[in-house]
Amino acid sequence: MWFQIFAQTVGVLGMVAFASSYQMKTQRSIVLFQLAGGAIFAAHYWLLGSLTGLFLNVIGAVRCAVYSQRGKKWADNIIWVFLFGLIIVTVAFLTHKTYWDFLPAGAMLLSGVSLYLTNVKAIRLLTLVNSPMWLIYAIVQRSLGSFLNEVFTLTSVVVAMIRLDFKRKKSDRDSEVTAGKIS
Repeated sequence: MWFQIFAQTVGVLGMVAFASSYQMKTQRSIVLFQLAGGAIFAAHYWLLGSLTGLFLNVIGAVRCAVYSQRGKKWADNIIWVFLFGLIIVTVAFLTHKTYWDFLPAGAMLLSGVSLYLTNVKAIRLLTLVNSPMWLIYAIVQRSLGSFLNEVFTLTSVVVAMIRLDFKRKKSDRDSEVTAGKIS
């Protein structure tokens, strides 16, 4: 019982890192927080006995380390998206126990594209697509930390989209009001 509590606690720590990532204002900050979350979740899934979850999170952490170096010629190469995609698909086929194990692989493929992008709005938008795949996997694996992570991630992404992506500048609102009074 204590072991399960410990394993779930590790998952909650991973959730904190991932959910925080979407509140960051730069691609590099998002990626570094996700690197920490991926490393923590790798340990979490190892403790739960899920090889697919373990290896996909290790790949995710390594991918984040590479993507955090965007701006350097070697890290800007699009080949990384395809290389990590190939590794993810290979690992999923080699480690899957059930068809449910392919859901996080699909999520990892989408997040690989989103994290390569430098547009933080696009990163958040693609996360709205891949996060539910991890949510379902968390339920199947009985991973409280991962389940909470996806709930908080989805909430965090929506809040960040409202706060950072859809928030209009005061000057924009003022000019619309002024334009409305003139006409």
